[in-house]
Amino acid sequence: MSCLSPLSRAVSAELIVARLQQQLREKDLKLTDVQLDALTSAHQLDNLRDAMNRMQVRLLRGRYVRRFLG
Repeated sequence: MSCLSPLSRAVSAELIVARLQQQLREKDLKLTDVQLDALTSAHQLDNLRDAMNRMQVRLLRGRYVRRFLG
């Protein structure tokens, strides 16, 4: 048998649940931060791809102009 009274066990269980809930909130906040960072990185990557595509088009246009019109 346990030496803790039913009230003590209930209080201990409540403290454990409260601690676990706090840990869950903290981990959820960290996960949200990581997700936001991932979205930001994906957005930056898309912007870089767009910029590279625009530069490539300009380069190809310049070659075309020099070759056929210049």
